[in-house]
Amino acid sequence: MPNISSPAEIAKQVILWLQQQEDWLVIIDNLDDITVANGYLPANSLTNHTLITTRDTNARGIPALTFEIPLLEVSDAVKLLSLLSEIVVTENSEDYEFATAIVRELHFLPLAIEQAAAYTREVLGNFADFQEAYSRRHKDVLE
Repeated sequence: MPNISSPAEIAKQVILWLQQQEDWLVIIDNLDDITVANGYLPANSLTNHTLITTRDTNARGIPALTFEIPLLEVSDAVKLLSLLSEIVVTENSEDYEFATAIVRELHFLPLAIEQAAAYTREVLGNFADFQEAYSRRHKDVLE
């Protein structure tokens, strides 16, 4: 492969490589501005696909079929947090209240919930400490 120095050159080389392959799937995550990918999307076929994710409900110009994946319901989000953190949560308990506050703060986003659960499981051990740490440092976490 030739010496490649810019992201545009890398993208062009990847597209050339994909044209020589069969049965591929390319995932472009969080594409909120289609102009970033203009000219860099590979051609799809019956066996070659590009999956694009975005949180922008008004993303115009993305050349794709769209469908919206709804956010989790409160109870499902709490169950996910409980399962992944390995903390048993029962309704009307203090842990349930903390878990509910956490998933609301994380806007019911599954990836954010998974990361919160992992941090709680591996570092803090309980939802009260996570909520306190997150409220104190959420700006740092989001950066």
